[in-house]
Amino acid sequence: MNREVGKVKWYGGLNSKTGRPNDYGFISQITNSDDLYFNKRDIKCSENYLKQDANVTSGTLDIF
Repeated sequence: MNREVGKVKWYGGLNSKTGRPNDYGFISQITNSDDLYFNKRDIKCSENYLKQDANVTSGTLDIF
């Protein structure tokens, strides 16, 4: 069973110092105020799904 964890705060984009793409992001959790870090290797869905404010479940990412 997938449980809702939060919403994507941001994912990807370009590193302003190096100009290289970021392969990580952060999720705003529903249950507390701590943000969750996730890396590209944790993703179990299409990266296109991980837009800002997209709902995230435990089935979307492999970090739980």
